[in-house]
Amino acid sequence: MQRFTRLFTAALQKMVGRLGRVAETVSRPELVVATRLDQSVHIYHRFYSKTPVTSKYLLVAVKVSLEDAFVLTAFYSSRQKRGETVWRT
Repeated sequence: MQRFTRLFTAALQKMVGRLGRVAETVSRPELVVATRLDQSVHIYHRFYSKTPVTSKYLLVAVKVSLEDAFVLTAFYSSRQKRGETVWRT
């Protein structure tokens, strides 16, 4: 449990102050894919040339249902995730 807490805390620290980017990614994505394992989970992608590390995609995982949608997680990645394309700019 202690290892999980350290990993979770480190992940949260990377996203602190990035809520605006998360909102921008969900509202103006460049690509949205449905995941292979769960078609109701959509990954929103937006490329940022400046991140805490280098240029990367911000990926926001959103669980979608008929009544609601909510963010599961958000993270930076050097590549886009695979899945069925739901929307592309």
